[in-house]
Amino acid sequence: MPSSSPLSQFRQSNGLMFIAMLEAVSLWSVLCLQGFIYFTTYIKDPIALKLMVLWTLLLATAHVIMIAVKNYTSLIIQFGDIGNLNTVDPLVLFLLLPTTLIALTVQSFFIWRIWIFNGKKFLFPCILLFGELFQLAGNIFTLYQGSHITSLSALFAVDHVMLAYYGVAAAADVAISIAMIYLLSQRRLYDGGASPSKRSADILHRLIVLSVNSGLWTAIFAIGVLILSVVYQGTMFYSIFYFPLAHLYANSFLANLNARNFIRGQNNRTAKQSTFDRPNVFRLNPTVTSTSSEGEQGQAQILITTDTVKHTDNESDVRNNDWNNDWK
Repeated sequence: MPSSSPLSQFRQSNGLMFIAMLEAVSLWSVLCLQGFIYFTTYIKDPIALKLMVLWTLLLATAHVIMIAVKNYTSLIIQFGDIGNLNTVDPLVLFLLLPTTLIALTVQSFFIWRIWIFNGKKFLFPCILLFGELFQLAGNIFTLYQGSHITSLSALFAVDHVMLAYYGVAAAADVAISIAMIYLLSQRRLYDGGASPSKRSADILHRLIVLSVNSGLWTAIFAIGVLILSVVYQGTMFYSIFYFPLAHLYANSFLANLNARNFIRGQNNRTAKQSTFDRPNVFRLNPTVTSTSSEGEQGQAQILITTDTVKHTDNESDVRNNDWNNDWK
């Protein structure tokens, strides 16, 4: 358990902030790689989806820059100044903005997917949208409160909306994951109408695992921020969960987009495929020569051909997997 002395809390806060920065930078690096994979692989995606990905990448980049500046200020410029431990730092306060915008962007994407999966019914998505509106309003309210309160412990004591914000965010992530799992489980994928096909069952299993992981980690980190903010008021202990949270949201978003080829590739796989993008006939010049009856020598011609056999699932599997392309 962290020590209660101001000096110990100061050291532990700075240490946790530095670790949190390393977490955020690591997740941001993974996000950049995912962004590169997305833009080079899914060239035909709609412009709106590409702009959403670009928006998320820009917000995440701005977020990690703000974290680096905060750590430089605390560990270099203000190093040893215990008085700043319980002071509301505007930079940390405004970290709420990119975090909230990324979270709302990602949650909106998954809510839209639920709306598609659920036959475009509005009831449950509207409930989730109210949660998003609360998060946005809570963010604005906290920014307003922070501009008038200088003490960090006082801000946490009076701004219960900010604490509720993380609770609602975690609840929304869990609700989205549960809804995705339920809707995917209810999806009846049949091969020929008799029984669920093995390929369809494999796809369903991978999508359920992906849905669980999409909301699980963001919910855990949001709850971690809530708990540490309440238990250790006036410290930056909560930063260990707070700094990486935005990048977890962004990575879950890109991971869902980039997993499409993997999921479809398992369903429509190529049994044999040429490695090179060349004609399927190769000519070799062998070292063996042949001699004709007249005594003339010539090189034997050897032709090697490669056959490509493509396996495609039957029409029912292809039709039943159209839900995997709904965003296109």
